[in-house]
Amino acid sequence: ISIAYAGLGDVFTMFYFGFVPVLATYYLNTGLISGAAIGFSLIMGSFASAIITVNNIRDVETDKAIGKKTSAVRYGVNFAKREYGILMFSSYVLLPMMWMLSLIPAPWMFPLIAFIMADKEIREVFRLEGAKLNKCLFGTARVQIIFTLIQLFAMYYGDRVREVCYDFYVRMFLTVDPLLAMGLKLGIFFGYISHKRRQRGQDPLNPYARGDQMD
Repeated sequence: ISIAYAGLGDVFTMFYFGFVPVLATYYLNTGLISGAAIGFSLIMGSFASAIITVNNIRDVETDKAIGKKTSAVRYGVNFAKREYGILMFSSYVLLPMMWMLSLIPAPWMFPLIAFIMADKEIREVFRLEGAKLNKCLFGTARVQIIFTLIQLFAMYYGDRVREVCYDFYVRMFLTVDPLLAMGLKLGIFFGYISHKRRQRGQDPLNPYARGDQMD
């Protein structure tokens, strides 16, 4: 029975594009399986399954006609879209979870900065239908590629970047001029307060202004 017609495409994609390549490569190089390797296999598998899920959502009507039992056909488009969102979101949740479990160092969480791209693709998948989802196929693959490149950079250079940032902090704020550091922190704090008051239509500088409204 074809995997596609049996509705097992998502499961096999997770297995063959997540667990098999990541865990097999790690085992061949180290001779063991670690919690971090399992976590990264889930991340890569989730991205790959998300691509398949977008494809299933796009082709749901055609798949119904030829008898394919994809997740979108079996459980509906809304279910498949939620599945896509969970797969994309889980990739960014697993990194801090692995860090909290002491499986990876903090610099390895650098790919979290790319979440804004994943969020954009999730919104597009929920908004679009049919052939318009083609761009989401490429967008999801792009998110996976960028995530992976940032992850590789973090693994190889993350510790060095952290050392440079910490050294700059020490030299600039603790050694050179502690008063400058205090001034910058206060400036950021009051700048944030002023920004929030302006958003609310309040006087950004005078909290006692009449009616607390800007002129």
